[in-house]
Amino acid sequence: MSKATIGRNVLLIAAASLISSIGAAFVVGKLVQHDPAQPFTATITYVHSDSLVNLVVHDHNGHSHALTSVQLLQPDAVATATPGTTYAYWPDYSAGQAAAVASTVGNLAAASSDPGAAALNSGAATTGDQAATTGTASASDDAATGTAATTGAVTTDPSSGTAAVA
Repeated sequence: MSKATIGRNVLLIAAASLISSIGAAFVVGKLVQHDPAQPFTATITYVHSDSLVNLVVHDHNGHSHALTSVQLLQPDAVATATPGTTYAYWPDYSAGQAAAVASTVGNLAAASSDPGAAALNSGAATTGDQAATTGTASASDDAATGTAATTGAVTTDPSSGTAAVA
């Protein structure tokens, strides 16, 4: 699943009420569309949630328009979008990139017999004798055990294999 963040590019399908007549000159407040088969390009400017965003949209003449509270669909939901509505969706390369990253992280964790590998793949390490070469760690305990809370960067000494929090 792709996560909505400011600055990411999406594609937009606009409702007829937002589009000037096909091939018409620039109309204030309307998107110029030369070919209904081609979506508009847009950039996320504000994230309400992973499914609701504000956009700056570029019409087919290159003019910029602001749209607020636009529904952002995940790739599997585009086929079920209501015709005639305005919605944004992830371009094929963004959806493919998100799937590839999720698959790689999952494969790395599954392929390792080290219980700390899943923590390493997510950038975090746990306490105990599990070590990570790089990442972050957060350990916490209570006064009853005599240990203190620690947060910092984890490094591993290659010669001894011991991890330290810096």
